[in-house]
Amino acid sequence: MSGNPNHAGKLVVVDVGAAGGLQQPWAGVEEHVVAVMFEPNPVMAAELRQQKTKFSEVIVIESGLSDHVGQETLHITMSEGCCSLLTPNDDFLGIYTVAPAFRIRHDVPVAVTTYQTLYRAGRVPKPDLVKIDVQGLEYEVLTGFGDLLDACMAVQLEAHVYPIYRGQKLLGELVALLAERGLVLRKLVPVNHFDGDAVEFDAWFTLRHDRLAGLDEIGRWKLGMIHREWGLPLQTRQFAPNSWGTL
Repeated sequence: MSGNPNHAGKLVVVDVGAAGGLQQPWAGVEEHVVAVMFEPNPVMAAELRQQKTKFSEVIVIESGLSDHVGQETLHITMSEGCCSLLTPNDDFLGIYTVAPAFRIRHDVPVAVTTYQTLYRAGRVPKPDLVKIDVQGLEYEVLTGFGDLLDACMAVQLEAHVYPIYRGQKLLGELVALLAERGLVLRKLVPVNHFDGDAVEFDAWFTLRHDRLAGLDEIGRWKLGMIHREWGLPLQTRQFAPNSWGTL
């Protein structure tokens, strides 16, 4: 599918955990966007397929993403926004008023796969932007993209600096993983769900400076659209090489 002519010059936006549709409207450039949405819940996946959009193409994959192919257990919690393949870390959550939202009501078996597996099967295109909302499994989802992350221009995800799920990777580990792929943290906004403590953040990543020079015209156009949609400033050099004198 990477060679699909319909995707040439399009911005491929991958939304993992896409209940409700794409978070960004991409107003005014919808016809240039290919939306790839992952939703393991059959009812919600059907709703995504029925949504009317102006996007160039909408691809809905009824599956979870991880770093392997197989079956996992989805923990359905009191709040739908807290459901995860990981178990809530009650020892940490117990001190906060949000803790009841993480109580497990029941479990559901779900199929998981990797983005790289789907790409090799021709079911999804190469990603330009990846948005992830999977409650603690961000690291595994990113790992499942494999070398496709090398071509990715931007990532948005929810991250934590304390483990609200058992065994989850934290913000620093996500920063390090994406740095290996040439992506740098550009913006960090706290999500106030933990009684004023800095636990949860929305994080935005784009290409590092050293990768910008290698972009072609289409690549620069795509990154410009991403910067505009996310409200990020341009990555301009602030200091001249001789700002501090010469040795």
